[in-house]
Amino acid sequence: MTTANEALTRLEEGNNRYRDGRLADASDGGSPRDFVDLSSGQAPFAAVLACADSRVPVEAIFDEGPGQIFVVRVAGNLAGPTAVGSLEFAVDELGVPLVLVMGHTSCGAVAASLALLKGGGHESLTPGLRAIVDRVHIPGGAREGQATDLSPREVERHHAQAVARELVADSEILAEAVSSGALRVAASIYHLETGRVEMLA
Repeated sequence: MTTANEALTRLEEGNNRYRDGRLADASDGGSPRDFVDLSSGQAPFAAVLACADSRVPVEAIFDEGPGQIFVVRVAGNLAGPTAVGSLEFAVDELGVPLVLVMGHTSCGAVAASLALLKGGGHESLTPGLRAIVDRVHIPGGAREGQATDLSPREVERHHAQAVARELVADSEILAEAVSSGALRVAASIYHLETGRVEMLA
């Protein structure tokens, strides 16, 4: 059985191959035979909660093919109820030892949240978009209309780490798995400019 540290190392090694252009055959999207084999079940070695941004193709970033990573994607990599439930399934039913929250640079949800803090942009937000922006974690708990000199990079990092903590706080299943040592929940940032996934403390 794969451990959390082994899963994290595998993701890091895959990201290094992705950045270096040394992709393994497994990352090519799979063959018809692969899909036949996967039709009977799945056994991913990690789960990733990532942003829905089209520039963040999770399997490609980690040089993994079909069936290897259980991916949950939602704008702003938010830990809403459906995302939490999906990750609970990955941990409780599929036995993944690692959940990685992956934010990214130039995140639109973070940019919109910062715009609100500076008193602008609220008139263009639909209720659905507002629900996303309002869930972005801001360092220091700043609220709409409050001046801030926070940079997007600061907020992106803080938000990813806060979501990782939120997952454990909001889920008894995840909390128990972490407490027993069966699960690690970690945070990271994907740098669009370089293709690097930075693991956060």
